[in-house]
Amino acid sequence: MLISGLLDQIGFTEKNKADYERYRTMVPEAAIESCAKRYMARELPMLEVEPYLQSLATPEVHEYTVNLLFLLACTSYMQEKWKESGYPEALFVETMKDLKYKLDECESTYGIWGNFVIWWYETVYHGGLIALGRLQYRPMVHEGEDVKIGDFILKAGDFLLDSHIPTGGPITYEVCEESYRLAYEMFKDKIKGGILPICCFTWMFYPAYRNLYKPGSNIANFMHDFVLYDVLETPTFDDAFRLFGSDISKDKSEWKAENSLQKAFHAYVMTHDRFGAGKGLLLFDGERVLTRNYQKD
Repeated sequence: MLISGLLDQIGFTEKNKADYERYRTMVPEAAIESCAKRYMARELPMLEVEPYLQSLATPEVHEYTVNLLFLLACTSYMQEKWKESGYPEALFVETMKDLKYKLDECESTYGIWGNFVIWWYETVYHGGLIALGRLQYRPMVHEGEDVKIGDFILKAGDFLLDSHIPTGGPITYEVCEESYRLAYEMFKDKIKGGILPICCFTWMFYPAYRNLYKPGSNIANFMHDFVLYDVLETPTFDDAFRLFGSDISKDKSEWKAENSLQKAFHAYVMTHDRFGAGKGLLLFDGERVLTRNYQKD
């Protein structure tokens, strides 16, 4: 059941809300509600949720639309779970704004009222994701080999925050630093030695893209706050929709490149066949980003 007033709180426009009211009458509400209840109770894994929701889609209601109806139905159960987590209740709405961000991405990419990354909500609803200012975080422990930056060593089993950059405006130094401070305060009881380690895995950190960013741009500045320690390569540019929106349905030669970032990436896409993402580590002491400009081109 959708929480009363939630759509307004998370930023749904009047059209977004009208679409919700229209589509919710076109899909069996009891089926959506039952699926949401079982999923949030951990009785139904996401691997079973996805095909079930696909079975509810019709020629008039796209599977992405069914996805969003399901995710909205989960919010009332998530609110109860949130209260049990000990997180401040005021941050619940901030975290649920992710539903609006992903709706905007779905509409701009496919022209559909819905959500095409339902798998991501395993992290949102069961992975402890929390929005703190401009960024989102997921508390976790480091796995794998040690990561050494100066005298700091992140060892297997150590606490760290996995950060995510939702759609929602520029990532300036100011908004990012405020988010780091909020995270430091929220998780200060888990911090060792006064230093909070924050990791970020994003397409923006793929080494081959570094020269595509203008020096001093928000992306370049954000990237230089992190020390790269892992790289994933792929044969396709899976994050193209973030830059080119609905154009990704066309041949890449037809992607519209209007701003400097789009032009730089379009030129890269037309001349390269290797893409990917990188994982970086940021160290924050409560006041300063200790890793800022630690490594540069």
